[in-house]
Amino acid sequence: MPSGYTIFKYPEDFFQIFPDKDYSQSISKSNAEEKEQIQYLFRYLKEIKCVSILMEKNYVDHDYLDDYANYYAKCFTDYKRFCRRAHFWSIDVSELDLEKIIVEKNAGELENLQECYLGFLTLKPLPNTVIGRTVIKTYDNEGKRHFPATTYYDVNLFGVELKAKSLAFQEQDKVLAACATTALWSSFQKTSRLFQTHTPTPVDITSKATKYIQTTRPVPSQGLIVEQICYAISEVGLTPEVQQIRKDTPINSLIYSYVNMGIPVILGYAAERNGKILLHAVTVCGYRLESDTQHDTEIWTPQLDINLIGRRISEFYVHDDTLGPFSRLKSAKHNNPECSKIKFIREALDSTCDCIPTVVIV
Repeated sequence: MPSGYTIFKYPEDFFQIFPDKDYSQSISKSNAEEKEQIQYLFRYLKEIKCVSILMEKNYVDHDYLDDYANYYAKCFTDYKRFCRRAHFWSIDVSELDLEKIIVEKNAGELENLQECYLGFLTLKPLPNTVIGRTVIKTYDNEGKRHFPATTYYDVNLFGVELKAKSLAFQEQDKVLAACATTALWSSFQKTSRLFQTHTPTPVDITSKATKYIQTTRPVPSQGLIVEQICYAISEVGLTPEVQQIRKDTPINSLIYSYVNMGIPVILGYAAERNGKILLHAVTVCGYRLESDTQHDTEIWTPQLDINLIGRRISEFYVHDDTLGPFSRLKSAKHNNPECSKIKFIREALDSTCDCIPTVVIV
C-alpha cells in the first residue's frame, strides 16, 4: 500500500489537513481556521455530505508547477515544488481495505469508491495562497439547480481511475494571478474541451494578457482590465465577446443564454466593501431556475420588455476566488434607474453585499 497518504475524518479533522511539518511554507492551523476560503470549503463539504478525507502527499500539480518554474523557484525563500491533494468521500474510507481495492481492483468495490467520491482539493506549499486546483462536486440538483458549464475530470489515485464532474477552481494568487486571471483560468477549463483549444496555466494567462497593454507591473499582478482579458481569450484561439451592462440589459437572460449552452461567463461587477467601491470578476457556471416568476421585469423600460426566462432565475452559482467554488449570487431588484434593473447579492460566510453588474465577457 502506498505510504504517502493520511486519512482524516470530516468535520472534526478538517483543519488538520492544512499545516504540514514537511512544508516550511505551509499555512498554520490557526490561519487556516480564520481564512475565508477555507471556512467556505468547510461549510460547502457539509452541504455535499462529506464524511472522510484522504490526503495524498507529494502530488505534482501542472498549474502550480508552471507557476513554480516561472517565479517561485527563483525566489530567495525555499518554496517547495510538490503539492498535496485532499480527496473527499461521502463514506468512511478508513473502514475500507484500500490496499486490496488498489491492488485487486475489484469492480464492485471500485464502483462504490466512485459513487461516493466528491472530488479533490490541491494544497499548494505556500504560506497563504494554499488553495490550488480544486475539483469538487456541485450542490444536489433539487430539480432547480443547473450546472451546464461543468465537465468531467479524470482523477488517478494510486492507479485507481476516478471521475469527478465539476469546474476547476482555485483562489487568486496575488503574485501571479489576480481575480480576472483566475476567472479566465476556470472558464478555459470548459472552453478548451468545447472548442479543442489550449488550457493555459495562471502565469501563462497573465503573461498573454499583459503582452500588449500594461497598466501596472505584470508581477505582482494587480488585476486585468477588459482589454487585457480579451487579449488572453484571443491568445488561446477564441474570439471574445464583450457586453457592457446598461440599464436596459436583461442581465439574467443574457448570462443564462451562454451558461445554458455550457459556456462559462466572466461576470464583472462593482461592490462596496469597507466604504470602497471594488471591481471584481467571477466565473458563472450555474443557475437556479424557479417554477414561478421571481422578477416582474429585467429592464427599466417596461414597454420594451418581454417575458424572458431570466425572470425565473433566483440565483447564479459562481467561482469567486475570494470565497469559493459555486458560491451564490442572488438576483434581486435594483432601485437605481441609472444601472441594471437587476443587481446581485453576494452571499459570503456571515455577510452580504450588493454587486452591480458592469460587464459580461465570453
